[in-house]
Amino acid sequence: MSQSQKIPRSQSTFVNDSITKRVRVDNENTIVELENNQAHSSNSRVNDSDSIISEGSDYEIDEPEIKISKCWEHFTRKKLKIIKIGKLTPKGKIKPNKIVICKLQKKNNNGPCGKVLSYKDNSTGKMIRHLTRKHSISTKKNSESESDPINYLLMFIITASLPFRCIENKFFKMFCESLNPKFKIPSRQHLANLSSKFYNDKKELMKKKIENVSIINITTDCWTSIQNFSYVSLTGHFLDENFLPKYLLFSIRHILGGHSAKNIGEYLLGIFDEFGIREKVKFITTDNAKTMAKMASYIKIERIPSYISIGHIIHLIIQNCLKSIKDNCKQANDEIDYETEYAKITFQSYSNEFIIFNKALKKCCSIATLYNHSTIIKEKLSMLQKDAGKNLHSIIQQVPTRWNSVFLMVERIIENFQFLNVLLASDTKQKRLELNSEEIRVLKSSIDILKPFYGITCQISSDKSNTSSMIIPTFTFINKVLSPTSINNDDFSEGLKEILEIFTNFYVKKYSILENQQSSPVLNKKTQSENQLNDSQAVNLSINLSDSSDEENEIEVNWRSVKKELNNYILESKQSDVFNFWKTNAIKYPILVEYFKTYALAPATSTASERLFKRTGYQVWDRRNKISPERVEQIMFLYENIEKI
Repeated sequence: MSQSQKIPRSQSTFVNDSITKRVRVDNENTIVELENNQAHSSNSRVNDSDSIISEGSDYEIDEPEIKISKCWEHFTRKKLKIIKIGKLTPKGKIKPNKIVICKLQKKNNNGPCGKVLSYKDNSTGKMIRHLTRKHSISTKKNSESESDPINYLLMFIITASLPFRCIENKFFKMFCESLNPKFKIPSRQHLANLSSKFYNDKKELMKKKIENVSIINITTDCWTSIQNFSYVSLTGHFLDENFLPKYLLFSIRHILGGHSAKNIGEYLLGIFDEFGIREKVKFITTDNAKTMAKMASYIKIERIPSYISIGHIIHLIIQNCLKSIKDNCKQANDEIDYETEYAKITFQSYSNEFIIFNKALKKCCSIATLYNHSTIIKEKLSMLQKDAGKNLHSIIQQVPTRWNSVFLMVERIIENFQFLNVLLASDTKQKRLELNSEEIRVLKSSIDILKPFYGITCQISSDKSNTSSMIIPTFTFINKVLSPTSINNDDFSEGLKEILEIFTNFYVKKYSILENQQSSPVLNKKTQSENQLNDSQAVNLSINLSDSSDEENEIEVNWRSVKKELNNYILESKQSDVFNFWKTNAIKYPILVEYFKTYALAPATSTASERLFKRTGYQVWDRRNKISPERVEQIMFLYENIEKI
């Protein structure tokens, strides 16, 4: 063999490499010397007969690719071969041994560990034992790790609202086997146990996430499942350190003992203590039930203002308006008894228009019922829409608890009234439901008037924009919409707006929604000059400003500084993104920013909690009615928070 001849790859050695690691072999013992040096490959020879490398030779190992183990994160491999003279494999080849160096710090932080270990045949036993004994690090496979396929399977089952027994389906097993024959599908009991462990882990992460949050506003609601179990929900709304709005579900808790104010309050206080947020909760949003108002008083948390739900009030305004029109058409001469004696409405000027509208509304309800129960009508309407190049929109049916369902029903019927009249005219039994021109006129006018209410309902039902800062602007906007000069001027429009205005004023007064507007220089510019204090009346105001990284400090501020900061803020050019504005100007307005943290994420409605129970209904249904309340709590917690924590 010539001096330039290479060692065969099967022996995993290379000669004539420019930069190498030197391994020196003396006697029968193995001595490893790590140094960079220029190779003198011309002096290295390989004996093909016995494959023994001469003493003092230089070479580099071509490492075979190995499976990645967690322990490799803490060790550095060296491309070396440790040789024991005369130790050959059965085929007469040199058996490679390798070394690794620990790159962790010592327990006393006195520098790197630097422990050198040898390993062979890709074995990691020595490394695992070293990590366990010297660094207390476990490298055992963690079945609950985020990258575990079983964990992904669990998340899929929970977010898809599937029962755990779905993994026992033979086609699911065949599907998994086709992807990875080595994957062992867990049992349903193992998944159930894993969900409990995953729930506890996520709950601990959530506690750490909210440790530095200073102010949290909440919503709550009650619900009874198909199993006749009672639940109470608790959602939290707050700003994180980057002034981004966050929403988390704290709990859907099974409650015993009925829906009394005290009982609900005790359960909520228990959840507060469980997550350590009792002192952080500032405002609570509920529906308008008296029990919820008493509950808020019991747990000593303020409701805004009395903490009413805008969405519920708008629902009451529209529903009472429609009910009053219906009652007037039945008993035009009788006095109408409303929720209170706040106002009595006379319909003499608009009675004919209201009779037409009431009749048209009844027809709409009948048409929607017919459409949703007759496959023939549904098929024919779809064909007519398709032939005319229109969108294939269905007719929405009214839901008593959602006023906007009435609006959407009328809107869809007006959109398709030509097709519907054709279908109804061809059926002698349903011909009476045809809409005439007068009925279409009043229905179109009602859509124009109620469209702003629908837009408000959609906006306040959103988790992102559902805040208490919308309360006063919402009702100010409603008053503007209902003014005589807006939208239409026909008799029906004026009459409908008059009734809406009466009920709006009734609920605004009942819940004291705008009573602070007259005294707030921020909310009413007309009273700004009237309510400002003189400089001679300056007083020291103690304002508690809380910092997320420090304990709450009481800062003495003079009225002059408050007044200056407030005036500067009013003159400031606001950005479209209010959260980004406060993130940028938090230092500039240190007083106002604390008020923003308190009120910005106070929900205007309890929609967040109400939606939870709708999604919970997907987890608890007639074919899954044996699921325990504890499992429902765990599954819903993971369902809502799995991507947020």
